[in-house]
Amino acid sequence: MEILILLVGHWFLSLFCQSFFLHRYGSHHMFKMSFAWERFFYFLTYLLQGPSFLNPRCYAILHQRHHAFSDTENDPHSPNHAQGIWQMMLETYKQYSALLNSSGNKSSETARAQSGAPSWPALDNFAKSYSSIILWAIIYTVIYLSINPEPYLYLLLPIHFFIGPIQGAIVNWFGHKVGYRNYEIKDQSKNSLPIDFALMGELYQNNHHQNGKNMNFARKWFEIDFTYQISKLLSFFGVISLNNSIIPKLNKAKLFIFILLVSFSVSAQEKKLIGKALLEYSFLKIDVYEISYYKGKNDYEEIVLDYKINVKRKHSQEGWKVGLKPTLEKNGITEEQVSWVYQNTVDLKKGDKLSLIKQKNKVTLLKNNETIASIEDKVIAKLIHYPWIGETPIDEKLKKSLLGL
Repeated sequence: MEILILLVGHWFLSLFCQSFFLHRYGSHHMFKMSFAWERFFYFLTYLLQGPSFLNPRCYAILHQRHHAFSDTENDPHSPNHAQGIWQMMLETYKQYSALLNSSGNKSSETARAQSGAPSWPALDNFAKSYSSIILWAIIYTVIYLSINPEPYLYLLLPIHFFIGPIQGAIVNWFGHKVGYRNYEIKDQSKNSLPIDFALMGELYQNNHHQNGKNMNFARKWFEIDFTYQISKLLSFFGVISLNNSIIPKLNKAKLFIFILLVSFSVSAQEKKLIGKALLEYSFLKIDVYEISYYKGKNDYEEIVLDYKINVKRKHSQEGWKVGLKPTLEKNGITEEQVSWVYQNTVDLKKGDKLSLIKQKNKVTLLKNNETIASIEDKVIAKLIHYPWIGETPIDEKLKKSLLGL
């Protein structure tokens, strides 16, 4: 779960920088901002794109060529003149690299000046260095190691490494290959998604190519350009100054829907820590695990066990039997009715985290944020947290600490 949150967060933050700063500001000059804010978003783009940082001036030159020669042989990234997405991006990379490495070329410098994009030579030179690229590769890897996910999740690391070009490839390929058209114009641009949340408005390519100066990429009533909605908020707070002559009136209904969706996506993830405690074993006071109790919306409850020693499966099963015995006897519940709990008990090592989540009648077990098992069962949902916060817990002091009493 932590890796998923990390990836989704990185995706949308870096995507916003590419859409807002590199595309709409650097390439199209759709709004104005102070020098201080320009440097802020410049540096933020570098932080979020990391080893795949896209130089704003090179990006602007290529993008302006794309609009000037859209879907012709001179388009630097047209899917209609490439055998596949890899060939399209390889050609784009060649042209981008030529611009990036031609700082001493007079014609290239003239092109960069004409692009009107922001420039920060010191940061640009560092960003393209091997030191920067290696540093970011190490940072991402260390973050993954600290989370300690399942080995196969390390396969997601390349997405972080190449997040800028990956997002660009999706927009340029699908935005000229798949979808519907609101305008019959010369190129093959299309609107790929009716509600473009995944690419924050960038996949309304047909709308954008019809009027490349319009800050709002959405046109139809059902289309929502999320980058535009955020830009309106930034304009309201004085961070940027929109070019009102090319901006349609703010659609309050769409802004409301945007805020509602963002609020819902954030609140859906909210969970509050109620209490923590440490379970110790025997008179030697051996730390077994630290336990945390969380509550959230819609009857969400979670207990997380952070193991301090190795515990074999058979010992955990014995622990369940001891912890559940009082309520099983009192309520006439047989061990067969809760056999799912015993069957899905696993070996645990020092540093492992076991999560026991219940939401109404659904129970999910996770080890290091990876699902072990899930079941919809009223009895199991009632008992899964019983050993720690039930009527007869394994430790009364521990129960009080978890409940914040």
